[in-house]
Amino acid sequence: MIKENLLFNISFAVKEMNLAFNPLRKGFSVKVPPEELGVLLAISLQNNMIQQDIAEFLKKNKSTVLRQIDKLEQKGLLTRTVAESDHRRNIIQLTEKGETLIKEVNEKSNEMFHTLSSDLKKSDIDAFFKVLTHLRKKSNLMQNQL
Repeated sequence: MIKENLLFNISFAVKEMNLAFNPLRKGFSVKVPPEELGVLLAISLQNNMIQQDIAEFLKKNKSTVLRQIDKLEQKGLLTRTVAESDHRRNIIQLTEKGETLIKEVNEKSNEMFHTLSSDLKKSDIDAFFKVLTHLRKKSNLMQNQL
């Protein structure tokens, strides 16, 4: 039964939230597609990443991430600096413009979450995040066992 299928429900909820978030993206200072936004968000969580770290974090191949980094660099949202310890690696960092965009995204995302969860109890929200974290950890373990 579809109602009881966890993966379908999670997938559908994410799709619905992304569709609801799309109109909010129009107000951002820079137009960035969701895929590139994922790269920026990853870097904002752990600054000074290398391309391979970003690809692993986002579970994408390195060439896809490289194309996205190229586009984001052209838009002035991030920079690449050659690593002192290994000249074959580039350290990827957000620029001031990139940090501003991330603040805008986080503000809109928080507003949207508040709207979506305003009629829920704090304990329900806490339980949701606890279950979500558990599912992510278990899924990661399953991937590593394959």
